[in-house]
Amino acid sequence: MFRKINVSNNDNCNIYDNQFADKIVNNNFLYPSAFEASYTDVAKINFELRNSSIFNDIYTDSHIISDSLLRHQKLNESIKKLTSYSNKNFSNPILRIYGCFTSLSTIRQPSESSDLAKLELEEKDSVINFIKSGFQTKVIVTLDQDMIFGNNIYTIEQYKNRCNDFTKTLFDLSKYDNLDIAIDYGNSMESMYILDTILICQLPILLFDSKRITYGHAIFNCEADNISQYINTFDRKFSYLKRENCFSRKVCHHDKFSDFFKNVCQSRCKV
Repeated sequence: MFRKINVSNNDNCNIYDNQFADKIVNNNFLYPSAFEASYTDVAKINFELRNSSIFNDIYTDSHIISDSLLRHQKLNESIKKLTSYSNKNFSNPILRIYGCFTSLSTIRQPSESSDLAKLELEEKDSVINFIKSGFQTKVIVTLDQDMIFGNNIYTIEQYKNRCNDFTKTLFDLSKYDNLDIAIDYGNSMESMYILDTILICQLPILLFDSKRITYGHAIFNCEADNISQYINTFDRKFSYLKRENCFSRKVCHHDKFSDFFKNVCQSRCKV
């Protein structure tokens, strides 16, 4: 059902044992500011999907993947399975994403032949397909300049290209009310994907591969307690940012989020 890309010949493909992964996860946890934590109007977590055996093959033991291709492949397949199984069983999953631009945009082009480019484009398609299936998707995109330029992640030109691609994606998805986005002007959390109450994929910025412009390591975790804490932290952060963004949009007179995002990107390039 899902397209496979052969990554078996990558020398740096390592999956660490659970004990080591647990230490990394616990030491890398998210803590919202006291002000953000005061936002308590978050919905109660629904564990219906987690309690269903339908999604069992998405679960995984806590582990670290230190190969970017294998990380993309595993995340892509997990999102595709979540979409497919939910469509077949009339489930209502929630996908939460936090990161720099996130997979809703990429600097890769369809003409590129590398496995990394193919997998990044496939990841973008997987998330878009999830959204077009009508499932709730909550995205926090960070535009923190210190992270983007201070770590030599992007050149100015690549940053502009990524902003343009993200803006185009937002415009193309503007009719989907199930997609909800907020901008974080700083970078207070690790990049991550939270697949309902089933799986977390955390992407540490300290292990970002600047040469390949991708995350070199990923932490996968299915522990219920960790997922609950991450969801609560994400939702409080999201609620706080939505209010902050709403005020900014009114000041800028931007009704469409795509126009607001484009304006923020352009202003950041001028700083």
